[in-house]
Amino acid sequence: MNTKSKMLNKWMLGAALSVTTLFSNASVITDYDTLITGADMTGLKVTLNTSGGTETLDWAMLTNTLNPVTGGGLTPAQENIVASEGLSGGVSGSDWSLVQQGFTGGDFDLPNIYGLWTFVYSGSDILESLVLDAFGTDLVFDTQLTSAFAPNNSGVGREFVAFEAALNGISTDVSATYLDQVASDELYRKVSIDFNQQAPEFSFLIDVDKAVNVSEPSMLLVFLSGLALVVRRKYNAK
Repeated sequence: MNTKSKMLNKWMLGAALSVTTLFSNASVITDYDTLITGADMTGLKVTLNTSGGTETLDWAMLTNTLNPVTGGGLTPAQENIVASEGLSGGVSGSDWSLVQQGFTGGDFDLPNIYGLWTFVYSGSDILESLVLDAFGTDLVFDTQLTSAFAPNNSGVGREFVAFEAALNGISTDVSATYLDQVASDELYRKVSIDFNQQAPEFSFLIDVDKAVNVSEPSMLLVFLSGLALVVRRKYNAK
């Protein structure tokens, strides 16, 4: 190998080491998809605890209906189902079910409430708790209602609020405890809905976001290209 080739190899080795160091030091920014529906929560585990035992089920998508209509201008295809209520998911156990449809952030157009989770129980055992566990997924429960106080890019959240059957009013039959807090103090991986008394049918709102890892913008490729150009010029000049 001639002297020029050896020098070129040294320069290229130095470039490779520099790029490796830059990649290892590049940080990762966590952003959040805040438009989550029941159709987006695959991986969520739901556990019902009763006096008769425990049953854990895996969340599944139920419907994925967008029903687009033809429009015009910049949005030729638009969804005409309010609050994406055509998108849903849930679980169905031996004598109970939980279904969520539409955006989990919820919306109100009284007497209509959108984004509801609906629980129905037909068994005879005493209800103890209903646990939503997002461990091992990118899902988080977002409790901060005011986006101005959410510096983690999770946007507007919503704390747990329950409604009586047929949406006749706010329910006090159940209450929620947030567990498994993530780095941001308003985001959690798990929620335990505890039964203060028997509530075989009720609905509730609770917001879910999905974490998205985004590599920090860098000049790695530009740096590598420029360094290669410098090496080539030095090589050709000799």
